[in-house]
Amino acid sequence: MVRKRTERMIGQNLSSVLENLKVGRDGAVLVCRDTKPFGPEYKKAHTVIEAIDDLVGDLTGDREMFYLKGHG
Repeated sequence: MVRKRTERMIGQNLSSVLENLKVGRDGAVLVCRDTKPFGPEYKKAHTVIEAIDDLVGDLTGDREMFYLKGHG
C-alpha cells in the first residue's frame, strides 16, 4: 500500500517535512496576497496551497494543520 510505504519513507523526518511544507505554503500565500486576484500567478500559487494542504492531510490526517486559527 502506498500510504504505508510513504509512512516508512518519512518516518522520523515527518516534523522536518511538515516544517518545510509550511515554509512553501507561506510563500505561496504571500504570492496570492501580492498579485492580482485570480490572475495567472495567483491561480498557480493557490494550486500550490491546495496541493500542500492535501499532502499534509494525507500525512497527518489534518488537512487544515496550517490554516490560521481564530481566537474562539
